Amino acid sequence: MIFTVEFDTQIKVGDDLQISLSKGMTGQKIARESLEEQPDYPNIEYHPDNPKIKVRTNNYILLEGKIRTTFEFEGDAFSEADLEQCKALNDNVEKSSPKYIRIDDMAKGISGYEYEQDYVANEWVDNAGKWELDTPKAGLEILQDDTVLMCCLLGTNGWHFKYIDVPGGGGTQTVQKSHEHCYLLAGNTVDIKIPHPDIINDFKEVTIDRHTIKKLVSPTEATITNNGDTACRVVMICKN
Repeated sequence: MIFTVEFDTQIKVGDDLQISLSKGMTGQKIARESLEEQPDYPNIEYHPDNPKIKVRTNNYILLEGKIRTTFEFEGDAFSEADLEQCKALNDNVEKSSPKYIRIDDMAKGISGYEYEQDYVANEWVDNAGKWELDTPKAGLEILQDDTVLMCCLLGTNGWHFKYIDVPGGGGTQTVQKSHEHCYLLAGNTVDIKIPHPDIINDFKEVTIDRHTIKKLVSPTEATITNNGDTACRVVMICKN
């Protein structure tokens, strides 16, 4: 196992979830060198139609910066059809960005992509890349200084991760509680305006500081405002 990315911010959510945030530097890596090094390896979930494709066992979300993700294999262990099926399953919003670049080379036994955060999630979407090739070797490398990577360590299963990007300069998005337990983490400081459920034109305003978490309690749709100069990503962490 290779793990040179430093996570300098830790946030605990109850007893069964810890959020860690990196400020990574170019060249730092997180990589496995065998299948057995994956988290919860005995309980890996495979695709029902293709045992060469599995559910990703880590929970990384890119908040800022640029990364490269690669999967390595030897010989004919994986076919072009396997790769195309995996790519189709991961129909991520990031693919719409010109800063998303595939780096597949079947002859060299490499599949993956490079991506520089481009803030293209204009609606709430599930965490990217649920499915991946079940290769022995796989890794993530930071390609830009000050890249911020969010890592979620789960004590229990059942947590879901979604995100949305909020434009800077007063840009807005909406958010609504989707599960019994629901938290928001902000990539930059944002304000949340929550309508009173029973009183017209009455609101509660809450600020979520950069890289902190607030619990979302009200079931009413609320407005997120980003008064910063640049766009930022807001992550929803939820569970019933």
